[in-house]
Amino acid sequence: MSKDSSRFWAICSNFLLLCALMFGSARCAAVDAVSPRATTFNDQADTFRNRMILENVVRAAYAEPLQFSNLSGTTGINSLNGTAGATIPFPFRGGHASPLPLQTISANISSQASLSNNFSSSSQDDQDFYQGLHNPLSESTLFSFIQQGYEPRIVFGLLASDLIFYNEKGEDIISNDPKRWRDGYLPFQQVVDLLVSDGGMNIEDISTEKQIGPSLSAARLEQPQVLAALLAPADKAPRVSMKNGRYSLVKDTSQFRVCFRPRTANGQIDFGQVTDIDRFRFLRNFKISPSDICGAKQKEESKDANKVAIKFHPRSAAAGFIYLGKIAAYQLGLNPDVGREDTGLRTDATNRYFLFKVDRNPPPPEWLTVAHEGAYYGIGLDPRGLHDGSSRILALLKDLMALESVAKSQPAPLVATLVGG
Repeated sequence: MSKDSSRFWAICSNFLLLCALMFGSARCAAVDAVSPRATTFNDQADTFRNRMILENVVRAAYAEPLQFSNLSGTTGINSLNGTAGATIPFPFRGGHASPLPLQTISANISSQASLSNNFSSSSQDDQDFYQGLHNPLSESTLFSFIQQGYEPRIVFGLLASDLIFYNEKGEDIISNDPKRWRDGYLPFQQVVDLLVSDGGMNIEDISTEKQIGPSLSAARLEQPQVLAALLAPADKAPRVSMKNGRYSLVKDTSQFRVCFRPRTANGQIDFGQVTDIDRFRFLRNFKISPSDICGAKQKEESKDANKVAIKFHPRSAAAGFIYLGKIAAYQLGLNPDVGREDTGLRTDATNRYFLFKVDRNPPPPEWLTVAHEGAYYGIGLDPRGLHDGSSRILALLKDLMALESVAKSQPAPLVATLVGG
């Protein structure tokens, strides 16, 4: 073999070895990449929760029992094994026309990768879970959803079972009941929308501090009993406040209230477009009182018997599922009394807004679909929230499911105040 031939084979051999090493390195990098797999796990967990919630809405539409599962303990495992051996000879140098004998090099680069995922899924059917699921939300928790950015029509639409306009002369009850479309569901949604658009409904933080025990001197503040109280767990520990040279232990209480910034100077809201308004005595002349304006320092004591206040009954997360199931039942044709389009709130002559909208065997693409009893059910995605609130309802239900452990420890509220009272 000539020198040129030997050099050629040497170059080829080195090139093939380099390719094999690069291939093995690439396989290693592919196996060890953490970020794409972690993102996949996150996406799959999100899809699991969304589909579980939607399937329970479909179950509620068919009057079937609800069933919940929990996904936890997801673990990704990867491994890479490599071996090298001498199996394929490549001429390296020497041989014909060379004083050196023919020398060859043999190489076998192989790699083996394995990926596995471990996860656990358990049925949520214990007493604590169902206690939280069926306990109505507290007023402060419900208002905090709006304060965090959820639209009032989404929060009240799902979690308020009614609106009660009342004064000393009586009350008007507007029931948020899908089985009562014209004298319940539609007026309820319209009133909430007008309270937001014309009344400027908002949530105001009115957190206060509560003094614990008497005022203390600087010397008393250093006593062991006081120091022990300050070292309590973060959610129970008070803090020290100083006023006029005296110290006291105080605890902050987180609290929210509904407030308004009405368009009109006198605070009146025009409810004239509400469906069947003549059924409700207190809607036509309803006004927002000065004490309910955002920033008002204190409640006014009014002796006006005509002043109208508003209260409502909060729902539980379980009642929210049943409520959506009733809406879905109409939309799926399970109740012949109401057509599909009647389940949408008409916002103008050509537009309907659906608080929640589910389709059977929907044409692609739908944002989320589930299979149930041989059929597919899907909801759409409306990022601007102009026509469909389904994805926002789903997001709120996910938060409610996560907070079920909080709801079970709170006293069940009978009624919550929206305006006045």
